[in-house]
Amino acid sequence: EIAQVDNSWLEVREQLEAKKQDLKKREDRLKELDELKNKVIEENQGFKKEIKILTQQYEALKELDEQKTHN
Repeated sequence: EIAQVDNSWLEVREQLEAKKQDLKKREDRLKELDELKNKVIEENQGFKKEIKILTQQYEALKELDEQKTHN
């Protein structure tokens, strides 16, 4: 019976270590995904700025063109 208790203890310890390793991998993956998310957010902000500038340029050029057409 003592041998069974020892085996059970070892099995539970192995399960515990496996779960700890799995949790560490998951936490590392979550960190990677969070970093990726932040990078994409930064890139999106850059795109939004570019879109704003291009929209302003478009509006200004369109207005100039319309003024030329009316004159």
